[in-house]
Amino acid sequence: MRARRTLRHRSRIRMLPWRKRREIAGIRNVIIRGR
Repeated sequence: MRARRTLRHRSRIRMLPWRKRREIAGIRNVIIRGR
């Protein structure tokens, strides 16, 4: 289930512009680090 969710998020990030994509990647990194 977790892998499927990641794939869905990745496809959504691909649709977004590279600028917003970078912001989301940074937020995701922070969440992963906090966890």
